[in-house]
Amino acid sequence: MALREPVLKRGGCCIGHELLGMRMGHVHPIQMSKLGAPRRPTNVTLPENLVHEARALGINVSQACERGLLAEVGAAMARRWQEDNRAAIDAWNGHVDRHGIPLAEFRSF
Repeated sequence: MALREPVLKRGGCCIGHELLGMRMGHVHPIQMSKLGAPRRPTNVTLPENLVHEARALGINVSQACERGLLAEVGAAMARRWQEDNRAAIDAWNGHVDRHGIPLAEFRSF
């Protein structure tokens, strides 16, 4: 049985992941970059022409790199969550396959 994507998604992670993560002491990617969080200087090697063009356009390279890194971390965390919870997801998918969607008779769509 193939792994299904979570139905409700927001920002690359499913809502269930966010809720479980909060209860389990997990740090969500968005929480990592909150204002006031300790910052660490880091060297990043980027193509010279890309940095030149970004500066010419008034793009803050550090902020752009941070947004990209947050997106990558969020996607990796979502993949890891799905892998860690594959057995439960498969069990639920099997239940739905056998019994249908719970309360389906009350759906208006």
